[in-house]
Amino acid sequence: LIFDPKPDRFDNLQLLYVLPADERVFDKWNSNPYAVVSGGNPNVEDDGSAYLLPYWMARYHGFLAEQQ
Repeated sequence: LIFDPKPDRFDNLQLLYVLPADERVFDKWNSNPYAVVSGGNPNVEDDGSAYLLPYWMARYHGFLAEQQ
């Protein structure tokens, strides 16, 4: 791990490079992907907007075509 010498906007330690997806906790789209510890809780359920927002944005912009 290579740490960024500058902290994030909340003065927390962060990495210089993003970890691979299988080595970090899945967060919402407005979180810092460079965060060292995200503090995720595996016992908490959340709404589906973390998956639905990018899906419908991709459909709107034509990255995903409607299946016939």
